[in-house]
Amino acid sequence: MRAAVKRRNPRIRRGASPRRAPGDREKSHTPLPDASLWILDEPFDAIDVDGLERVNGLIREHVQRGGVLLSSHLEPNIPMLPVRECDLHRYC
Repeated sequence: MRAAVKRRNPRIRRGASPRRAPGDREKSHTPLPDASLWILDEPFDAIDVDGLERVNGLIREHVQRGGVLLSSHLEPNIPMLPVRECDLHRYC
């Protein structure tokens, strides 16, 4: 999984430390599990457009190997990815 992150961010490959927004710094230290199912809570919060593209790419790649359960108040916009939505308000 770390290889996927390095592919997505060439600055990491070169060893440079990219500038990040405060929210990005926290998320950048989150280890990526090798689990077949990722459970992500608000993965799109407090990241810039570049970060959003990286997260979307990692999710898209991981779906090919497993699955992703994603909780977000934002509409997921990951091209070429089959999405099933569950509106929790229906069950409250």
